[in-house]
Amino acid sequence: MLKLFIPHRKGIFAIASGELAAYFLKITGEKLPVTSRDDGKSDLIVLGSDAENAFVHELIVQKALPDLGIRTNCDDYRLFSLRQGKRKLLVIAGGRPRALLYGVYRFLEEAAGCRWFWDGDVVPRRKTLSITGFDLLERPRFDYRGLRYFAHRSLDRFQAEHWDFDEWKREIDWIVKKKLNTFMLRLGLEDLFQRAFPETVSYPGWQLPEAKPRSYDDRTPFWPLKYRGELHRKVIAYARERDLIHPEDVGTMTHWYSRTPYEFLEKVKPTFIPQVTTAYREETGLVWDIRDDKNLDNYFQLTQAHIRDNGQPNMFHTIGLAERRCYQDKAANHEMKLYAYRRIISKLRELYPDTPLLLGSWDFIMYWSDEEVRSLIAELDPRNTLVFDYTSDIHDEEHNFTGWGLKGKFPWTFGIFHTFEPGSDIRGAYDTIEKRLPLAAADPMCRGFFFWPECSHSDTLMLEYVAANAWDPANCRIEEFLPRFCRDRYGKQAAKMLPLWQKALPLVKLAFWTGPQDKKKHLNTFRECFFTSIDGVIALDPKLLAAYRDRDRVWSPEMPGVPELLRNLAELAATKPTGFLFRDLADLGKMCISRYLNFAMVRLGLELEAWRLKKMPASRPLGLLKQIGEFAELTARFAAVSPDFSMYDSLQLLKSKHRTNPDFETTLKANGENNYCRSFVCEFFPMIYLPQFEVMAKFVTEKIAKKDRREWTHPRELFDGERKRIQDEFYATPLKNFAPDHEKARRELPEILKQLARTAEQTLIQEDMHGKAQ
Repeated sequence: MLKLFIPHRKGIFAIASGELAAYFLKITGEKLPVTSRDDGKSDLIVLGSDAENAFVHELIVQKALPDLGIRTNCDDYRLFSLRQGKRKLLVIAGGRPRALLYGVYRFLEEAAGCRWFWDGDVVPRRKTLSITGFDLLERPRFDYRGLRYFAHRSLDRFQAEHWDFDEWKREIDWIVKKKLNTFMLRLGLEDLFQRAFPETVSYPGWQLPEAKPRSYDDRTPFWPLKYRGELHRKVIAYARERDLIHPEDVGTMTHWYSRTPYEFLEKVKPTFIPQVTTAYREETGLVWDIRDDKNLDNYFQLTQAHIRDNGQPNMFHTIGLAERRCYQDKAANHEMKLYAYRRIISKLRELYPDTPLLLGSWDFIMYWSDEEVRSLIAELDPRNTLVFDYTSDIHDEEHNFTGWGLKGKFPWTFGIFHTFEPGSDIRGAYDTIEKRLPLAAADPMCRGFFFWPECSHSDTLMLEYVAANAWDPANCRIEEFLPRFCRDRYGKQAAKMLPLWQKALPLVKLAFWTGPQDKKKHLNTFRECFFTSIDGVIALDPKLLAAYRDRDRVWSPEMPGVPELLRNLAELAATKPTGFLFRDLADLGKMCISRYLNFAMVRLGLELEAWRLKKMPASRPLGLLKQIGEFAELTARFAAVSPDFSMYDSLQLLKSKHRTNPDFETTLKANGENNYCRSFVCEFFPMIYLPQFEVMAKFVTEKIAKKDRREWTHPRELFDGERKRIQDEFYATPLKNFAPDHEKARRELPEILKQLARTAEQTLIQEDMHGKAQ
């Protein structure tokens, strides 16, 4: 008889034995007895190293078990099979508590074929699980491996702020299954001001005085703030029980998602640092002037309150004065930013001399020069400080971590930012990552690998790629990784799905992110132009047109892949797939649609300019305008296929989880509809995108009909007025009026995909017949 032997039923042994027993039951249908007493007869799975389990120590002393070879307090784990007389034993040991869990999940992968994904486990059925033949010692390349969860709100799948405790437990369990060890909640401050300054700041009701209507700055709570705070503490406690790291925010943490409450401003009256940038100019978004000890102490009081609630910190994090320019003079501004780091670090080291501090790279990559970054690093202590680069995948070839003087000299992390909020589709700068990740892997000073996007769960392929490479960066070749991804996710269906992913990959690679310092930033697809700037495409200024030509040159060769892949997806849809197959079909379709809409809108701008200069007949841009409109209408039907894409479904989910603000629908619309955050939301097509496209199409058609070839400037007054009219109607109309019919959309999906393919193909045929706009 097989039993599970643990030294005691506390802490990580209770968790690890519970997980192994639960999966054993799912796999075999049999219960796995858990014991802390050896009967000398039963076959055993033994959990724990010799440092934790006297039974394992005795096996080593008897020379029945070799030295485990795992490093203490590290993420190494060991699986080793042996015989003791007639019985079989399997030892699963880890260098620290989470590593024991890594070993348990690794055993389930090897013995049963289990696989772990954010949206579910693959758990095959077996008659029994063999515990023989194991001799596996694994250790990670990077010490820190983790994810960030961000503060946007729109769709449940993509915005972690929507998740309740059960969803967070699944997410944290998945983090451990993928052998990650760090997670960071950038979901706002929750009730931290109320906890840190209870005599000063009270809990608000449903209305938040600081909320800015129709923007992402409307942080009106959907659940009571006190409950949000309790949820936050439960999530961190659950993660800490599994030995995960959650970095503590420290220092100048004021940002758009962590604003200062009015009550605090009115009663404490903090002064503010000088600021010449236009962002965050309201007092709630200004950084307190940390030249005054009182303001610095108050920032640390927030940190200390979080520590009191959530336990002793094992890591800190600061953004410094991110996204702020304090002075117009460049040298004075840089000195102020250095001063802020000095003040924060000096205060931190009074309280926590040795705890590691992460310095976020966002400000470096966006606004600093390489020389300025190097000047900061020269001041830092490498014994307890890391440059937290989570922007290593930036497209910019001239300004990135390679110019900061880190290699072999200063601790740092490699990270993939991946996407801003609008880019919630499958994408990735894989070619850039494949060039830069080996540099990180070869540098012993590179201590971590992080994934830091603005939306969660948008890209299952990238999540799997990140987890694999965070443990072993030998997986960085995406073409070589794809077969493994398909085999793990689809099993017997892998042969069907792998060709689809291989066809999709060139289109996936077209979308990436970059920063304002990149000289080729016009290739960036952050501004998903059909979503965020439908009318902006016709502002035919020379700089924009040059950007269009560059993007057109890069994208055009890959565009024939769009109709081809859409037809392949239509064939798959006809088989009525479910589970992973259906979700990935929908995601691949969404990716194709996003690529076509961006390409076609750019092409429209070029063709309008060519017509204006009498280099192209009017039929070309008018024909393309018609095709884009037809494609967008089909997209509206496609977007109804999945609850993942529906804001109405997301709102209903929020209501099903906990008592919800009865007026939150307006805020949810605002959080998703503002120009920064607009994305692939089902209800936005009929309510926002198609009406705005019609306004733009009418303007263009009338211009062409009048043969108005003068230089075009953006008719701001016209479009702003129409945009406001459309927005007013959107906010006045309940989401329920446009709630998608998922069953109907699924029935029609094969035909929708075929029609999308035909429409996209017409654009390409027109290009072949008449040549490109110059």
